[in-house]
Amino acid sequence: MRRIDYYMLKVRQMFINLVLLAFVLVIMLSLFEGGLRVISSHERDMISTPNGYVYKPNSTIVYETEHFSNTYEINSEGFVDYDHELTSEKYRIALLGDSFIEATQVPFDLALPRLMESVDVEVMSFGLSAIGTSQELIIFNEYTSKYRPDAVVLFFFAGNDLINNHYDLQDDVYRPYYVLEDGELQLVRYEPTLRDRAIKLAKKSYAIRFFNTKFQILLGTKNTQGGAVAKYYVYDDEWPKAYVESWEVTQKVILQLQQDVEKDGAEFLLVVVNGPEHVDSTIREEVEGLIGTPLNWTLPNDKMQVFCETNEIHCIDLKDHFVQASLHIEGNGHWSEEGHRLVSEVVLDALRY
Repeated sequence: MRRIDYYMLKVRQMFINLVLLAFVLVIMLSLFEGGLRVISSHERDMISTPNGYVYKPNSTIVYETEHFSNTYEINSEGFVDYDHELTSEKYRIALLGDSFIEATQVPFDLALPRLMESVDVEVMSFGLSAIGTSQELIIFNEYTSKYRPDAVVLFFFAGNDLINNHYDLQDDVYRPYYVLEDGELQLVRYEPTLRDRAIKLAKKSYAIRFFNTKFQILLGTKNTQGGAVAKYYVYDDEWPKAYVESWEVTQKVILQLQQDVEKDGAEFLLVVVNGPEHVDSTIREEVEGLIGTPLNWTLPNDKMQVFCETNEIHCIDLKDHFVQASLHIEGNGHWSEEGHRLVSEVVLDALRY
């Protein structure tokens, strides 16, 4: 009987120790979380809207990676830009796109929007990280159109836009998606599950974001160039069903955006963005080795060119201008300062103002 009491006492003591350890860990994590919230007042806070995401208006954000650490002011609309008056005497250009246009990889004054500006030209940036063509159409109608731009430039990046435009590929319930019903665009919103809500709550944790950032920095170039190979399936000659569906929706979205822009009396320009894989053979060889098959690296660009010619869309392909890997940030994939400068020259030359 005494032997049983001894073991019960040991089990009880172990249980108490585990509870105390868990309590201490919770206290430590809470203090760490609280400390980060105090010193990290410039985290990249994004807010959900019925039409997707924008940054918290009038906030300050910091973007830190292995290669850079930059600080930016968010305007009253929730974009990385200064505030603009609703009307202007200058020639106005509005830029729509993803992280290439958000441009938090380079200093604010050296990014594409500022490089395109001059005494007579005002440039408005509506770029947001991780969005696709579908949300860019929504952004134009919800935010951009009221500023009455003279020209609207849509940047399309095949490396992830087709993923962003399809729910099965993006797997993000908190953004809306366009689908085709009887050949017409229909906006669809999905109801978040308990899992979705838990993931969203976890992403709000400063501690989790802190460790995730440091983990990404630790992985460095190898993760960026070769780890996430899923996006490279867009260069496969045989697209899965979801990619085919996304391409069909994307074409319709672009046509709708062109129609909305021209209805406002503005010029529409489509710019096809190229990734570092188009100029760096090392990346191509690494990805093909991981996937196990040769890829058609110009496939989406060629398809977009045919689409533009068929529908008489003014379009330029940046792969015809990018011939140096140095125009992209090594290990990051976005444009370097030199890349932004080149794109600003190419886009301004293409616009009829």
